[in-house]
Amino acid sequence: MTQSVYPMQEVWIRLEEGRTLYSPEKISSPDQAAALMARELSRYDREVVLIVNLNNANQPINFNMVSMGTLNMSVVDVGNVLKSCLLSNAGSFIMLHNHPSGDVTPSKEDLSATRRMILAGALMGIPCLDHIIVAGNGKETYSMRENKDLEFAPGYEQMMDGAKEMVAESAAPFETPFGEIDPEEFARSQEQAGRGEREEVTLHFGKGLCQFFTSKKGEEMARVKIPNTPYESWPSFVVPARIVHDNRYGKGYWMKLPADAKTTLTISKKVTGEDGLEKWQDKKIAVDNRHLKDLVEAYRKVPQQDEPGGAASPAMRPKDRGR
Repeated sequence: MTQSVYPMQEVWIRLEEGRTLYSPEKISSPDQAAALMARELSRYDREVVLIVNLNNANQPINFNMVSMGTLNMSVVDVGNVLKSCLLSNAGSFIMLHNHPSGDVTPSKEDLSATRRMILAGALMGIPCLDHIIVAGNGKETYSMRENKDLEFAPGYEQMMDGAKEMVAESAAPFETPFGEIDPEEFARSQEQAGRGEREEVTLHFGKGLCQFFTSKKGEEMARVKIPNTPYESWPSFVVPARIVHDNRYGKGYWMKLPADAKTTLTISKKVTGEDGLEKWQDKKIAVDNRHLKDLVEAYRKVPQQDEPGGAASPAMRPKDRGR
């Protein structure tokens, strides 16, 4: 009887050179590299994240594009950032990304992602020196280090506490019927949705389920809640306010979304931290817009029991259990 032999293939991971950017002056300092990258980032119409790898003398080695997102969102993966640093034998790195809207104010997500990069880099011995946000016009930049938004040189205790938080966040997911979000798939679907004629779905919902607000970037947005779900806080999603319209009776809203795209849904639940205190934990998921329509309009299809006077039963009325 012949014995089967199963191969285990060795792979070689190498750094491959890409395009070259040129400058009228020698790029020999982090500031000069950041200025060159700022000019590059100002040309993009969507959020892009770049890193500049530096040697032990703080001289730039190369740059790498680690993420390309949508108009107001980018996904930064720790592994993609550190992969380039390790292959470049970098002693440190600088992160840069753009805000096409022109407002360089860092969002909560920007600060959270940067904190993870600082901690991951510190644990690997490759410190993150700064995270610079570039305005869409390229004329304004924002340095998180200069503005002291975060501690870019964390001590041992801060590193350990941060590592515990990162592990706790990744180890404590809560289940949803929709599955995990795939950031690349979501970004791709959003990009496709903006091109060409697409089939659309129309969502109808009550005015009490919609809240309008202005984002930190100055954009008018609308948050829509999905009622009567089995969660501690009703799921919600955010869309540009301009696509939300009054219905013809003025008692509700409607919007149209690309049928073959996805929308990010946020679900929150209370979790107990190591300190014994309760806090809200958010989970992001991607939902097909056809399914989103069914979720949003499900409460309208529930048979209502009539009370004296014709009022609907309180148990059937939308009631937000969340925050």
